[in-house]
Amino acid sequence: MAQEAIGSPPFPSRLIEMLFGDRSQPWALGIQELGQELDGYRYEFRGEQEFKRIMDDSITEAMRVYWSEILLRAHLASSTSILRGLGWLKVIDSGLNSRNFLCVAAGLRGLLESAADVFTPLANASKTLATEHTRIAQALRGGMSSLFLAQELEDCLLHYSHATKPVKGKETPYVAKTAAEYLSDLKGEQQEEMRRLYSLLCSWCHPSAASVWAWLLPESESAFRLQVESNERVITHIAHEFKGLLPSIPMLALNPAIVTLAVLGRVGLKDLHTRRLDTWNLDAIKLWTECKALLDRDLEFGGHTK
Repeated sequence: MAQEAIGSPPFPSRLIEMLFGDRSQPWALGIQELGQELDGYRYEFRGEQEFKRIMDDSITEAMRVYWSEILLRAHLASSTSILRGLGWLKVIDSGLNSRNFLCVAAGLRGLLESAADVFTPLANASKTLATEHTRIAQALRGGMSSLFLAQELEDCLLHYSHATKPVKGKETPYVAKTAAEYLSDLKGEQQEEMRRLYSLLCSWCHPSAASVWAWLLPESESAFRLQVESNERVITHIAHEFKGLLPSIPMLALNPAIVTLAVLGRVGLKDLHTRRLDTWNLDAIKLWTECKALLDRDLEFGGHTK
């Protein structure tokens, strides 16, 4: 084990810039440092029956508990998506260093699926928490005496953390969508390019004609040479064919989580503050500028809600 650790290149290596651009190495290092700060965080949630008992005893206490747990669930979703995205980045980086295009393809596919999975729940979470931050703070202080729920956000966060494929004869409260359905949530000008890239990555990762012909170099229309070291050729093809799309994929996978953590740092519980983000300038992220405007809005009115 020790010998393997010594021989392994440090993460992130400069090769990651081949796919994600010349600013990706320091950005990936920052994500790794962020992940280290999140390590060891503990989550605990009350059961349904216990929450019903609290509701019967005190609406005010129930709202305090409810919003504390919504914030925890948003933190859990953000933290796990960051760690998962970091894991896929390490797979990609390892594949680039070992010149293993299958490793790169699997890592890219996983990162793209991760981006599609997390985009909706965390975009919703960050905007909802920023919009309702004043009332959330009131609930956390024990000052909310009427029901104040966010069912859509709650369901979205629970779907992220609990969705599974249905099993015959077993109830499945949160059913996982297909990869195509998750990818459809990534609306924008690059969606078709994402679908094209995803299809190509799947064809390499699964038994298919593409996963066979990747190892063959055509010499003519009827002659082909087996090429053991075809990895560099395939990786170069990915980097060139999708150069306009690739730099945005890590951002799609990780920025919603980063923004949600930044919003949590301004809303509610002290334990949810992520110190490392205090030194980061997030103004280039559209989702953050939208959330920041919502968080700052009430300050313009002397701290009072509308």
